[in-house]
Amino acid sequence: MARWRAARTLRGMTYTLVLFDLDDTLLDFTGTQAVAFEATVARYDIDGQGGALYARYQEYNRDCWRRHERGELSKTLLRSERWRLILRSAGAGHLPHEQVAESYLEELPRHPLLVAGAVEVCAALAEQVTLGVVTNGFESVQHRRLAASPLAEFISFMLTSEGVGTPKPGRPLFDRALQLGEAVTHDSVMIGDNPSSDIAGANAIGMHSIWFNPTGAAPEPGVAATHTVRRLDELLELPRMPRVG
Repeated sequence: MARWRAARTLRGMTYTLVLFDLDDTLLDFTGTQAVAFEATVARYDIDGQGGALYARYQEYNRDCWRRHERGELSKTLLRSERWRLILRSAGAGHLPHEQVAESYLEELPRHPLLVAGAVEVCAALAEQVTLGVVTNGFESVQHRRLAASPLAEFISFMLTSEGVGTPKPGRPLFDRALQLGEAVTHDSVMIGDNPSSDIAGANAIGMHSIWFNPTGAAPEPGVAATHTVRRLDELLELPRMPRVG
């Protein structure tokens, strides 16, 4: 029944290409990151301080990604800078932060946790349209994480900011996705949890956007998605959307 509804809805919306963000849209990166972090600090015998260290790491990580999206921090430096900061904060600045950072990245693909409904929704949509992933994550890590998940069979292609050379919301990732999906903007849609990268990036090129907002967060000023959903299965129930342009 769900697959029939997906086919009907997508024909109404006339989409031929559906693009997903990966982290915290299809794969539960929040959960994966926590498990990988704990495994990494345990490996190097670092005191996790009852979860306080991980909370600080999240702050450093968010700040580093914002700097990267603004073009202030390269992807290579981002990998290690967040760990340099957290090790110094933990009184473990003597440890080789680049080595610790690589150990953490090796842990991530070992824990392919899924967002609820991801498999069912991708299975339904893949019968009717091309599914692609565009992510600001690291090239080798993201491909290994997707390959280790049951979603891999439904995804036609995945592009990373590292592979293309520009992070979302920059246009090159979206343009390349349209080429691979043999689609145009008004027949495509971007689905993601990050308004400033996923939604703003799609909006900037005239592509429909769907904000996946499971926590009910307030919208970012000046960034309006075509639709907002709190569960992935709501995607299969969306009404017809007008074409852009």
